Amino acid sequence: MAHYADVSPEQLTGIGLQQLYGLGRYLAATYPALFAENYRDEDFAFVADSSPRCLQSALACGAGIWAGNGVSNFPALTLVPVETQAQSDDNTLSACKAKCKKPCDAAETLWEDDAGREYLSAQASFLHRIESACGSRFVDFTDIHGTFKDGKTIADGIGFDVLEGLTLMPGVSEADLAQLKEFVYYYVSGAILGTPEQVNMFVGKWPKTFYSALTEDAQAMQGWFAHREFSYAVASFFGFDFDVEPAEPEAGPVPPASTVIFELREDANGAQYVEASLWYADSTSDEGYAVEKLAFAGCSHKCPIAELGAIIDKRFSDFGYYKDLC
Repeated sequence: MAHYADVSPEQLTGIGLQQLYGLGRYLAATYPALFAENYRDEDFAFVADSSPRCLQSALACGAGIWAGNGVSNFPALTLVPVETQAQSDDNTLSACKAKCKKPCDAAETLWEDDAGREYLSAQASFLHRIESACGSRFVDFTDIHGTFKDGKTIADGIGFDVLEGLTLMPGVSEADLAQLKEFVYYYVSGAILGTPEQVNMFVGKWPKTFYSALTEDAQAMQGWFAHREFSYAVASFFGFDFDVEPAEPEAGPVPPASTVIFELREDANGAQYVEASLWYADSTSDEGYAVEKLAFAGCSHKCPIAELGAIIDKRFSDFGYYKDLC
């Protein structure tokens, strides 16, 4: 496992690269006409959070889509151009680190000092046992924020170890890892996405950018690559239910590399509608992945494009647009 130990926490592991490459192969197989040609800037756009693993995710997915179909003198590999900007300036994929940083941080602190502290007290004995197994202390009631962050790091590390084929460390069971997963998601859903206003701040201008991509841009595909908390925010924004029971234990309600896919389609009368689905890696399936249909809250599974626009507008009307909240 030396190859895994050499990967820094900011990077994708080998499994992560395989999963995103697999996503690209799935897209190429599912939409062969769309990706029959070589990559062209005017037809496709890849946008990523500036974190290394988000950029690597975009590159791996693009390489999977156009595997063996690159430029004529080097067809084996296609490295797609990826658009990004510093998180402090990115109000599309990381608004809570850009324009909304102060109100996002304030809301997070408010939750940590109240519900977070209470929840941490209830979980203290369990977390102390995890500390003993890890040989490192991280529970500190004078630093609630740091305790949750460190707990998240530990949960991610143990979960990724399992995905890499390592056995659980002595003193940690699969039930413990599931409880760590619950601990992390409780933090994310409460501290970061606890109110509709927090969700709207977190998604920033992405919903409008997304809708513009559907209705105005001529590109055949746009892909956005961000941390998994962003997918939770998108799910909350649209009312998606991520009803996934992955075989591998990991941190969060969906496995790493999970991707929400939006498709713009037309019915027999030429009326446009949008379908959404969740793609995620699943080692128990023959294909190595699974796909679940998603339903927009307040709309049919085949959501008419105008109704989807109305859902976005109403969400901002009811709970504020990031520019107004921040």
